[in-house]
Amino acid sequence: MGERAIMKKVNPNNYRIERGSMIDELYEELEWYASGDGRRLGLVLRDKIDNDYSWVVLEPDDNNLNRAVDMEVGYVSIDDARADLRGKLHHERNELL
Repeated sequence: MGERAIMKKVNPNNYRIERGSMIDELYEELEWYASGDGRRLGLVLRDKIDNDYSWVVLEPDDNNLNRAVDMEVGYVSIDDARADLRGKLHHERNELL
């Protein structure tokens, strides 16, 4: 039987996160999540230029700094972006971008 992917809302201020210098100008951070095991973070964003939605998966590097390892853009709705992020957070460790 299929297992429902678990993700829980988190406060990004509780994590060490690598952010690009232009992130605040291009995107609005809407929702932060952690995978059920807490090893991966997920972020749902709104693109300020295109007004669509994206998600990003972050994982800790060797220095325990969370960096983007996977992302997808171009969602029309936040619900669709969130649903796909849920599936990605449930998968095994992603390869670095």
